Amino acid sequence: MKRILQSFIFAALLLFWLVTNGQKTTLEIPIVQNGDPIQVELSNGTIITVNTSSDDAEQENNEMDSLEDDDIDAGWEGDPVDQNILYAGFRFQNVTIPKDAVIESAYIRVCSHEGKTAEDVARITIVGEAADNAETYALEQLITDRPQTTASVMWEVAEEWVLWGFYNTVDISPVIQEIVNRAGWTSGNALALMFLGEDQGPSDMENAREMEAFENIADPEDGGDGQHHPERIPTLVVTYSVAGVNEIISHKMLNIYPNPPVNGELNISLESDNPVDITIYNQAGQEVKALHAEGSQLVKINTQGLPKGIYVVKATQENILYTGSLVIN
Repeated sequence: MKRILQSFIFAALLLFWLVTNGQKTTLEIPIVQNGDPIQVELSNGTIITVNTSSDDAEQENNEMDSLEDDDIDAGWEGDPVDQNILYAGFRFQNVTIPKDAVIESAYIRVCSHEGKTAEDVARITIVGEAADNAETYALEQLITDRPQTTASVMWEVAEEWVLWGFYNTVDISPVIQEIVNRAGWTSGNALALMFLGEDQGPSDMENAREMEAFENIADPEDGGDGQHHPERIPTLVVTYSVAGVNEIISHKMLNIYPNPPVNGELNISLESDNPVDITIYNQAGQEVKALHAEGSQLVKINTQGLPKGIYVVKATQENILYTGSLVIN
């Protein structure tokens, strides 16, 4: 009985927080695998299997680089006898931002593949792909041939980078805002962002920044452990808000079963098969899982990996807010 009362109070407090704070949500969306595994030989002769993704790509001048590279470069290489403009593309799938949501902040978190001094300045313009649902990259199409958003942001990287350090781009919310305001944007679509280098003139510096790719491996030659590190994958971090209480028509309780889930399998039953955004929050009010579903009144969620505790599940469907409590034993 005590646990039920705690769950009810938690759900009521979170519902109040969601409404009065404009339902602000933060998403962390890493690049994901979409290619076949490959065999890679490390500098010490060890052969390992690496998963691949074509959702991050690099272009040097007017030529695409391998889609299975260990790192992604952007900026300018200013060697007087070998000058190159470097472009990078990053595509993020299943971006569950509702159409016309207000983008509060946005950036890409990257991990450095090479140390750089503060004097090694890279000037990188960040734009988005002007597409409702961006396609993955291919060797047959240049990154710079893709349609670009009107919105752009200059990222002048003039700070020291250490090897395998984590760094954030400048705020790119105007770029994300333009994409989610497109007429054909739907929550759950993919979006792509482009890092455009520029000619900075002859220089003893590279004026470029090297970032870990999806396939990143800490090669022993660089002092690494020869392992792939998922935490180093480029990740889009977006905080957005949606309509407040004035645009929520009604609030209903969510039908969740079995509760607690059996073998991590949770069912959510809805009143219609319209598109729905579902978010799970822990007792600290932090988002721990989010997904978008279309065309089904029954949505199945895998809860394996969630720690024991009481959670609130929120579903938004056609301006109706559903909430319910979830117990993980």
